[in-house]
Amino acid sequence: MGYYTKYTLIVAPEFYEKVKFDPDLNKVIQFAYSGGEAERNGTWYDHESDMKAISLRYPEIIFQLNGVGEEHLDIWRKYFKGGKVQFATVQITYEDFNEESLE
Repeated sequence: MGYYTKYTLIVAPEFYEKVKFDPDLNKVIQFAYSGGEAERNGTWYDHESDMKAISLRYPEIIFQLNGVGEEHLDIWRKYFKGGKVQFATVQITYEDFNEESLE
């Protein structure tokens, strides 16, 4: 048993036709989607290296991979382009106290 994450891969719809038959995408993320989004629940420990390799083959496409893990606040987003990755963590903010909002 491993650490489970819900992965969501998003690609701009105009690029879908270009990548939908890529065997690595199909193998890695079960890339059968409509409208530019595919989901996968499970373990995918090599997601970063896999997505870097795929993005290297399609250097003009930005792949967005979102992850929601089992642990509280394990929420992240990674952007892949041209074999490189940008990692973005979630930021949670609270509204300031407003006495007029009391009910």
